[in-house]
Amino acid sequence: MKEIARIEEITGCKNLVLLEVGMSTTKFKGIYKGKPILVRRFHERDYYGNRFKRENFILKFLENISNSNLVFPKIIKEFPDHDIHVLSWIEGESLDNVAISETKKYEIVKSIWETITKLPEPNDFKFNHFRDIRMLTEDESKIMNISKTIFLNLKDKIWKSFNKSIIKKHSRSIIHGDLHDGNIIVINLEKNQFGVIDWEFASIGSKYFDLAYYCTYSNRDYPSEYLDEMRPWEDIIKLLITHWFLSNFDNYPSEAKQWLDTLRKEIMVST
Repeated sequence: MKEIARIEEITGCKNLVLLEVGMSTTKFKGIYKGKPILVRRFHERDYYGNRFKRENFILKFLENISNSNLVFPKIIKEFPDHDIHVLSWIEGESLDNVAISETKKYEIVKSIWETITKLPEPNDFKFNHFRDIRMLTEDESKIMNISKTIFLNLKDKIWKSFNKSIIKKHSRSIIHGDLHDGNIIVINLEKNQFGVIDWEFASIGSKYFDLAYYCTYSNRDYPSEYLDEMRPWEDIIKLLITHWFLSNFDNYPSEAKQWLDTLRKEIMVST
């Protein structure tokens, strides 16, 4: 495969094997200096800007964070001219492949989310979640017919909600931006040790966003107590609907549509 040979030549890594061609990166597993590594080649830059630069910044920041339960990838080598970096390999199973209950998975993700929200805010990290959302929603082609009316009505209120959450220091934190089961590596379930990978959408914004994103992305019917737990925060529902708007929910299971439709009705009643 020509691409593998080219990336091996650029990085000096050996025995690369294609793992995944994703929306934003192509991933390879290989060997560097006798140890397993992950190579990520970033695709074209878009409204999120330079994802390579964004992830490199946050991973270098996380290298200085000591946490016995969470492991983050470490940058071994980087090649900015090619938007490629070589990362340490985190050994384990992704959470979506682990045979445990959906409730247990949620509890794991919530624990990880709580840890991330308590991390210190990095200095000079210029990626602002509100700006990301606004750039996306200004593209009218992103508005699905099913959600166009509600978003034309709520757009200004949503801007204000995001803006307030960013201005208020106590409610903002690092956001992973793509927190789902596939980006969580179970290192040791009994010891509650996990890895969190794929930080190219990281930003600073409302600390509730990652949990909202996870519940929206996961397409699950969570027990009512978890939904009740989220309702006290006014902007959490708006964040959920925002993610709904940014995603093509025509491809999601019907129960996710029903769940989000219930949230939509709640917003329409309360606004």
